[in-house]
Amino acid sequence: MSVPSTSTVRVVRAVHPGLRLRVALASQLSRPRERLRERLGRGGWLAAWEMLEAVGEAPPRAAGRRRRPETLERHLEDALRKAGVPDRVGVFLEEDSGGDPGSRLSPAAALAVLARRSGRLYLPSRRIECSLADPQPLVLFFPEEPR
Repeated sequence: MSVPSTSTVRVVRAVHPGLRLRVALASQLSRPRERLRERLGRGGWLAAWEMLEAVGEAPPRAAGRRRRPETLERHLEDALRKAGVPDRVGVFLEEDSGGDPGSRLSPAAALAVLARRSGRLYLPSRRIECSLADPQPLVLFFPEEPR
């Protein structure tokens, strides 16, 4: 009597070289994703400002000065520069995409990245629109450019 042969198939996901930045705004703010998305959708830049105040990352302002959307936008742009987010198109991957999860962005930088998201793409030329940010945990990937 013969025994049928067995085969083992092992799948290994390719790890492409490039910069990976972990975006996890909801966990950093300790809020459920759906409530956070709803609050940003309704409150826009003002809700984003209040969320950043809660974690100590709001833009500085002099006593008696009003909050302004331009001030928040400049602050978020600075957070992107400090975090080293490239000024080129990036691709969003699901958080459990395997490989190196990359360095975690600060809440201000994560909010700025999510406010420039268009589906699976990060578009640096897009104006920051906090009301469109969806705080889904993702990895922002910038493929290594050929030399």
